[in-house]
Amino acid sequence: MGKFCMGRWTAAAVAIIFALSWSGCGGHKPPGSSPFPARITLNPAPSTSVQLGGFVVFTATAQNSSNGPVNPGFTFHSSDTSILSFAAAGIACAGTWNSNFTVCNPGPSGTVQVTATALGASSAPTLVFVHPPIDNITVTLAPPTTPPPTPTPCISMGQNLILQANAFSQNSDVTASVGTFTFSATNSSVVKIKPIVDPTLNVATNQVTVTAANPGLTQIFATASGVSSGPFVQTVPNFGTFNFFETCPVQSISLQLGKSATTQTGETNFATTKGTSEPVIATVFDILGNELTKAPLTWSSSNPVAVASTSCNSQSCTVTTPNAGSGTVTASCGPPTCNIGFPFAPVPVGLPPQFVPVPVYSVNPISGLVASAGNTTTTATSVLATSSDCKDIRPQDCTTFTYNVSSSKSVSGTPTPLPSAPNSILFDHAGDKAYVGSRFGAFMITPASLGGSGNPFTSFAPATGTVLAVSPNGSSAIFSDVKHTPNQVYVTGTGGITSLAINGAVAAEFSPDNLKAYILGCNSALGVACNTPAGAPAGNTLYVFSTLQSLQTIPLTAPATAVTFSSTGAFAFVNGGSSGSTITTFNTCDNSLAPLTISLPSAPTFLKVLPPGNPPTPIVDGGFNQTDVLLAFDGTRIDLIETVATVPAPVVNVPASGPSCPQGISLAVSNPVPPFPAVDNPLFIVLNQGTLQPIGFFLSPDDTLAYIVSSNLSTVLVYNFSTGSFSGIPIANNPSNGQPVTPVAASMSNDGSLIFLVGSDGLLHQLSTNPPADLTQISFPTLPNVTNSFCSNGATAISCALNLIAVKP
Repeated sequence: MGKFCMGRWTAAAVAIIFALSWSGCGGHKPPGSSPFPARITLNPAPSTSVQLGGFVVFTATAQNSSNGPVNPGFTFHSSDTSILSFAAAGIACAGTWNSNFTVCNPGPSGTVQVTATALGASSAPTLVFVHPPIDNITVTLAPPTTPPPTPTPCISMGQNLILQANAFSQNSDVTASVGTFTFSATNSSVVKIKPIVDPTLNVATNQVTVTAANPGLTQIFATASGVSSGPFVQTVPNFGTFNFFETCPVQSISLQLGKSATTQTGETNFATTKGTSEPVIATVFDILGNELTKAPLTWSSSNPVAVASTSCNSQSCTVTTPNAGSGTVTASCGPPTCNIGFPFAPVPVGLPPQFVPVPVYSVNPISGLVASAGNTTTTATSVLATSSDCKDIRPQDCTTFTYNVSSSKSVSGTPTPLPSAPNSILFDHAGDKAYVGSRFGAFMITPASLGGSGNPFTSFAPATGTVLAVSPNGSSAIFSDVKHTPNQVYVTGTGGITSLAINGAVAAEFSPDNLKAYILGCNSALGVACNTPAGAPAGNTLYVFSTLQSLQTIPLTAPATAVTFSSTGAFAFVNGGSSGSTITTFNTCDNSLAPLTISLPSAPTFLKVLPPGNPPTPIVDGGFNQTDVLLAFDGTRIDLIETVATVPAPVVNVPASGPSCPQGISLAVSNPVPPFPAVDNPLFIVLNQGTLQPIGFFLSPDDTLAYIVSSNLSTVLVYNFSTGSFSGIPIANNPSNGQPVTPVAASMSNDGSLIFLVGSDGLLHQLSTNPPADLTQISFPTLPNVTNSFCSNGATAISCALNLIAVKP
């Protein structure tokens, strides 16, 4: 057919056909894009409001039947031009225009419908509320009064209230003419707001349904025509009037193991081999005694290398056991995701303490003991070995090297130059990062990158000083600079480097939930020497750091030297603070002083916390499943202090008094279990080894053995809590002269199988704990062209010896 057509047309006709998109001879003309609107969209929609004499600018867009955009000329219509009239370009006057459309003369209040039309098509109408000027807006409970199910300042998660906004003009309620209000909360995670829609007009009204979401405080506001209300105000019988909305705070969290091959419901401790998993269930109650199933808990692990928390949510968590060792898993409810509002927002005067949302920690942790699978008795690890002898020498005058020594080999490995001379090293809990303190610039080592093609170092400039603490999640570290003037503390984190004006900081520790850090520093105004020439600095002030609030300063009545947290994080134990030989306790939730001060004969050198279920055997008295045991070691004796935490009963309809922190702490009451006799608390164990000079105090993963490394002993002292007996691990003599070797520094492997010890012979000793033996002594080769194993670049006259190690968890 195409051939027949071509035979009848001339070449000129063919050209015309192609030019006109020929329609005969088998061709089809495609449809053109329609210029006619099929749908018109009007904005604003579906409603808006404007005060008398004000302006509203309307715009419109259109699409054709093929959903393509078209641009016809639009005409805007008002259903009552005495209330709302239009000028060109969709500018509406809440009244009537003058003759040249420059002045809007206010008309009556009322409601009109506005539509946009073009070429026969029309938009859906927008409802416009024209009202008198608004002086103020209030937000209250909607009448009839709808109090919470329990007449308290808060409602539990998932419960609802109906709020309403009222607008006033010259003391007259003009709410009906204002129309739609927009509600908002200062913290949208505390409350969910859902507008109540007028079913006839299909627009939001002045009322909303608010649903209690995450526990905490927030304020709720309403706006209309550019005017904002004050915060929502409620009056609660027996409590007072408050200008906030509150989802009832979490009061208590308890953890238990779910059923598995190795546990039964109700247990909080487990023993297993590596490579297994244990389910953990959280039971959560708010202050009204209601059980919550969706509280946004924060889960944390004290030792993720051995006992890790994975696949965690508001109700449960799976504990995995990647390697041998021990650890605890805890849960907490704290800002910025749970118990929101305090101390990060003003709290109304008169609010009962129990209704103030503070961080809450689980009553108990989950404790796990993980053994190696099969016949393996040790887990391979590595040691960063270096020297601090150049710590006061500029990097250009002394380059310090480090060795990454594998426990599975008896060789030192390859030296790697460090950016600056170190004075301290701390690993994070996961063992992925090593934070290094330095007078000339702190930095981080990624051990996995040592010896590789990538840069293993991350600078923390301008931070300087000694590393005091690393956060449990490994994202932050605290450095104290007591060498430069003025002294400063630097906190590294994902937000950068924070500098704090803290003088003479001597110790620091992060809470298990990473929420805050306690720093012991000095305040010269208190009249206590901060950094005396004769000794180490002593902290007479407790500083509390958090990224969510400003630095807090808490004066102490005596210098303090160390701080550690309870197994759940609910309490902080400060070595000193009340006197030189006391342990002072603080509530972590609000940093207040807790009513537990423990007096000891002398100041401890080491302070460790044993979680519930893992106490040394001699002090078993029937209460350990709910307690922490503090071990304090002062060089002559070990004190064992059993503590017990309590949780108050829920609030019931009446104002309550007492501290805002829900947990209390005290010494446990002796409750002997046959055949064990009643014991004093604290119990102490006299070592009868003279006055030791401890540089290391380690516990076996099951907490039955204590390993004491003293600089005046050539043996690692071992105390068995189960038998009350002593033994030792002799340190190998120097092979060159047969003289006894004493320790210079020491650290223990995560699974407790190895103790790494720097000897006075300059060797790295690798000691086995079972069987007890000094397995290997590793030497380090002399660096090229110098006489040192650890320093070069002009440091040939410096005796740079091995004296600083850190064992990878």
